[in-house]
Amino acid sequence: MPSLQSKQDWKQAHDELQEKLVDWDPVGLVAAGGPQEEYFQLLFPFIHRLDAGAGPEEAAAWLAAELPLRFGATPPDAEVQTFARRTEKWFHARWPWAP
Repeated sequence: MPSLQSKQDWKQAHDELQEKLVDWDPVGLVAAGGPQEEYFQLLFPFIHRLDAGAGPEEAAAWLAAELPLRFGATPPDAEVQTFARRTEKWFHARWPWAP
């Protein structure tokens, strides 16, 4: 059963993950002057995967596939792995009842 059951949970997860993605800025769009919402299209699919129980390996594989498809670039694999581990850990600490 998904752990994000209210609109407030989804909004909180969305806002916090957006901040994390902007801080990471995986393909340098924000650093190049792009808007803070540059990675918006990744937020809900990524949150959904985490909420469904995706571990860091699955999250990293999804990011590694999506970044070049959506943005034409991807950071080094080690950076993707590190971000995925950190994000999965954050999500399950924040919503500990997640699968």
